[in-house]
Amino acid sequence: MSSFAANHVRSLVDATKTINVSIQARDTTISVSTQRPRSPSPRRAELYSLLRDFPSPLDKSALRTTLKALSEREELKPQTTNLVSASAPEESEAEDLAIETILESRLVVGLYAETLDLWLKEASDADSEAEWWSGTARSWQSVASYLLATLPERLQRSFHAILHAMRSRNLPLRPSSFTPQSLRNLFPRSLRPTALATAFFPHLYHQPHLLFTSPFELARQECQLRQEKLIKLRDERAEQLGGLLSMESELGRSIRRQEHIEKMASRLQAAVEGGEQSLSGPLSVYSPESACHRLAFKLLPAHASAHGELFASLRRPSRLTLLWPRLVLLPPALFVLLRLAYDSRQSIAESVLRSRDTFKGFWFGYVLEPLEGILNTVRTGGDDSARIVSQEAVRADIASLERMAVALSKDKLSLSDSQLHNLSEQIRQGDLTPVLRIYEEDIRSPIRAAVSGTLVRSLLIQIQKAKVDLDQALSGIDKLLKSQELTFAFVGVAPALTVVYAAASYARSIWSGGRGRKRLGGKRRRESAWLAIRHVERLLLTNPGSESTSSASSSSSAPGTDLAYTSSLTSGLLLIALARLRTYAEANLPAHSLLREGVLADVADLENPVLGRAEKLRVVERMWRSWGSVLGWDCMGRT
Repeated sequence: MSSFAANHVRSLVDATKTINVSIQARDTTISVSTQRPRSPSPRRAELYSLLRDFPSPLDKSALRTTLKALSEREELKPQTTNLVSASAPEESEAEDLAIETILESRLVVGLYAETLDLWLKEASDADSEAEWWSGTARSWQSVASYLLATLPERLQRSFHAILHAMRSRNLPLRPSSFTPQSLRNLFPRSLRPTALATAFFPHLYHQPHLLFTSPFELARQECQLRQEKLIKLRDERAEQLGGLLSMESELGRSIRRQEHIEKMASRLQAAVEGGEQSLSGPLSVYSPESACHRLAFKLLPAHASAHGELFASLRRPSRLTLLWPRLVLLPPALFVLLRLAYDSRQSIAESVLRSRDTFKGFWFGYVLEPLEGILNTVRTGGDDSARIVSQEAVRADIASLERMAVALSKDKLSLSDSQLHNLSEQIRQGDLTPVLRIYEEDIRSPIRAAVSGTLVRSLLIQIQKAKVDLDQALSGIDKLLKSQELTFAFVGVAPALTVVYAAASYARSIWSGGRGRKRLGGKRRRESAWLAIRHVERLLLTNPGSESTSSASSSSSAPGTDLAYTSSLTSGLLLIALARLRTYAEANLPAHSLLREGVLADVADLENPVLGRAEKLRVVERMWRSWGSVLGWDCMGRT
């Protein structure tokens, strides 16, 4: 039995246990107050035995065993409430009647829970199959796959149709009978679908005209027709389920007050026989034992059998039917691929070797070596040998410039030692003012200065000064490059690291299979839960089925606009969507987690028949706010 049915009738089950305690207490009081203790009658002992063997109304086998025992004890006859005697029973008869009331209450509660569970299962199965047909009809690829999967069955029906037509015309069976010309003669064209066409596409039998269309379009129409029939079946079961839910409060009152049990059993029998509409008509009251016996052994099995036959003609093909194209085509395709791979084994081996060399060169040349260089740079501060100009060369050029300038000044200006020392300091600072003064004097008489050699020496000193300036500029560039050495190293290795990260992320996603999201059931199951909660909100807003009951409502406002009113169809459809949500939460969310407990608590609030549509809409808003981002509902419609 589903968890919804067990939770829904829990209060009724507790009520039957409470009645049991009070009866036992009353029986004890009566026994004590009697002056002469008497042993219980055989009838009461048998009733106590049945009550002891039937502790829980949710036990189906115990329920049917109790019904069989009661039917063997006395003959069940239909009776109305007017036939109940008004005379006060004796004390022993009152006690026996109280025990029978307990048994009848448990029987009615058990059959009520079983009926709820059966109707909910049938409606949920129809909704699931309708969703499958809808998904198949939306994609031409799915339609083609469905047509191919059901092709053998269609060909078999077509073959039987051809045989039947040939036998009806007394034609011999020959291989030429299956040629297109023979088939056209056997099934002449007409506006109505031919027997061959209806054998290949059975849904054409109900169409008055057949226009030319492709087989894919006909297969898609077949999917849509089955979806419509399943939706109609789901709505019927949902409306009946809503009618059963409306009986819960009245049934609880009858059990607590220990009255009108026969009326509730008769209402349950009428609901199973005639659906939700029969509850509003005149009601024939039967004894609880008779009604429960008829429900358990006739009505419910007959209904399950009839529903199974109808549902079997509308459900999706079997798993073997859907998989046989893959099972048939996959081995030959795999054989061809293996044969091609074996014939190309040399080129494949060479490609593997080249790929290995490429990967090795990329890994060592563009990943490991640059990273090793970065570590060396961080550890040693950089390699001083790899420079544009070395510091020793710069110092040598400065020293040479200093000696040349000091020698020229000493020969030309006759400076003292202290003046020569000051000149050396000026040259180290880049100040060549004395040499420039000598050069300025020499250019006044360039020929004489050239002959004496001072002009040439001044020019050579300036050339040396230009070389020193160039060395110092290159040394500055060296310092700049050294300060940005780590930056250049990371820029060089960044593309390789990006490629490695992307490849590692892709491999991890393939290896894990999205285990982080699989923990919540995977994308498909979360999408199903998202569709369910969206359907719940839509049902609460639109309240389908309220139009059919608005004429019977005595309220001044229309039921569809009253947020406190929920139609039977809406209640049933809500339970179907909530059953899907409950199944998702129980099967896919982490056990004993706040997420699972919170979702199940919200689902229980939505299943509570006491809450109106306005309160349930607030619960739906809370679910979107609390679990929308956790379960991925916020971005589900974008993917």
